[in-house]
Amino acid sequence: METGEEVTVVFDGRPFPLEPGAVAVAFAPGPGPDAADREIVLRVEADADRASLRVVTSDGDLAATVAASGSEVVPAGGFRRRLEGEGSGEGSPSRGTGPSTHPG
Repeated sequence: METGEEVTVVFDGRPFPLEPGAVAVAFAPGPGPDAADREIVLRVEADADRASLRVVTSDGDLAATVAASGSEVVPAGGFRRRLEGEGSGEGSPSRGTGPSTHPG
């Protein structure tokens, strides 16, 4: 599904080559299992228009931090249903950061 909205996905782990596509991909620069979460928080906090961001995650700690920063949190399951065309349109992808790898 294409919406014309900007989407960025932040992964934990070592970067690997990817073909350019509609989704911007970033790799967390730091080590550890929560590296992507930390990178997402940094990106949200650095954005001048935090309210325009939607972060897709089912991680409770990340969701709480992002919500406290003024951005919207979309549960991973709802986002997946939206991508599969089963959703009602709520939780559509938007500008900003996206899922971390533990769900997602």
